[in-house]
Amino acid sequence: MPTRRQSQMDRWMLFGFGVVFIVIILWIYYQNPFSSPYLNKILNVVLALASAGIGASIPGVLRIDGKASGWGIRASGAMAMFCIVIYMTSGGSPDINASGVSDLSFSGKVVDATGSGVADARVVIESFEANIETNNEGNYKGHIRNTRLGNTLLIKVFHPGFREGAGKETVSGEKMLFKDIKLSRQ
Repeated sequence: MPTRRQSQMDRWMLFGFGVVFIVIILWIYYQNPFSSPYLNKILNVVLALASAGIGASIPGVLRIDGKASGWGIRASGAMAMFCIVIYMTSGGSPDINASGVSDLSFSGKVVDATGSGVADARVVIESFEANIETNNEGNYKGHIRNTRLGNTLLIKVFHPGFREGAGKETVSGEKMLFKDIKLSRQ
């Protein structure tokens, strides 16, 4: 049978591990703003487990009962804390969720100094796997997943015989981004 001192030490260790995990998860979120939905789901579950660990170390009872859409939940203590965190972190609309992550379509035109479209130019959006070629008229379009609101996208354009072109755009609540880029000859 554990002594009172061991029990207190166990609670402090459980609380400490929970806090450490939450700090690590928050650090990962802010270091990797363009993470995949799969990584976000894993981090949300680990966050819920860490929160449950903190909840288990706090004396008292937290109880939730609920029914919605034909299913129900009844939990108390650490399990209730886990359920609350999972519910709060998995919500949000499909366009922009609670963490400010959005999907974004983009398009534009790559032109030369005379305003004519540049065919077969390579358009790259840094920090993403967006690597697109322009069509015969110099137009390009694509889609980026999981952009954070307020982040600046750096768009670079490459084509043999031209200097590298670049442009910056800040992600806002819009679902579509238009950016035309002018290239100059080498």
